[in-house]
Amino acid sequence: YRRLGDVYMIFTFKEIKKSLSYLSAEWYHNNKTINVILIIISLNMISNDIDLAAKLLKQGEIVAIPTETVYGLAANAYNPEAVEKIFIAKQRPKNDPLIVHIHNIMQLEDMIGEIPYNASVLFTNFWPGPLTILFKNSKKKVPDIVNSGSPYVAVRLPKNELTLRLLSKLDFPIAAPSANLF
Repeated sequence: YRRLGDVYMIFTFKEIKKSLSYLSAEWYHNNKTINVILIIISLNMISNDIDLAAKLLKQGEIVAIPTETVYGLAANAYNPEAVEKIFIAKQRPKNDPLIVHIHNIMQLEDMIGEIPYNASVLFTNFWPGPLTILFKNSKKKVPDIVNSGSPYVAVRLPKNELTLRLLSKLDFPIAAPSANLF
């Protein structure tokens, strides 16, 4: 049991297999209980870890993922309740937008619609990789909690192989800031 500000947490650590573990936490915030499951990824069980992480993301949970620069907390970018868990876990203010990670350009087109030419020049040269590009949230598929109510959405196509494999198993992009506390 631990208290951080107005967030109360109860942690449970379980080893599923020798190489696969998870940390389960119950968060009590503003009289609301939120269950969070963080997968501790083991590189020698990659395919099983990815399947479990994909299943949890589809269920509205958050999972830890690697990126090119940091480890992140990921949630279904189209699920406001799942994204809220990131803000609570990180103690992040809701006026600080998140980056949406995609698997390919088709997913970007589906999310925002028409892609500006200048953006296509940038992502052709720098994606996959740690470049984040702002796009107009034209189709309004990305909920306000992700972009803090901005008319724009920050998008990245990551280069990390494990994260790309996870994204390929999902039919939605993920919102994923760094995993550290805000």
